[in-house]
Amino acid sequence: MTRVLNQVSEGTGRVLESTMNMEQTAQTVLAGAMEASAGTEQQLAALEEITASSLSLANIAEDLQSLVVKFKV
Repeated sequence: MTRVLNQVSEGTGRVLESTMNMEQTAQTVLAGAMEASAGTEQQLAALEEITASSLSLANIAEDLQSLVVKFKV
């Protein structure tokens, strides 16, 4: 009986160890996913800034073109 209980106890210990390893792996994956998400958000913000700058430059170019037309002889 004691031998069976020892085997059950050892098996339970291995299951617990495996579960703890799975938790650590899940935490590592979660940290990586959060880091990737933060990187994506930064890239999106940079793209939005580039888009706004491009639109501003396009407006300035149109204004300059309008001024140049006025000075043509």
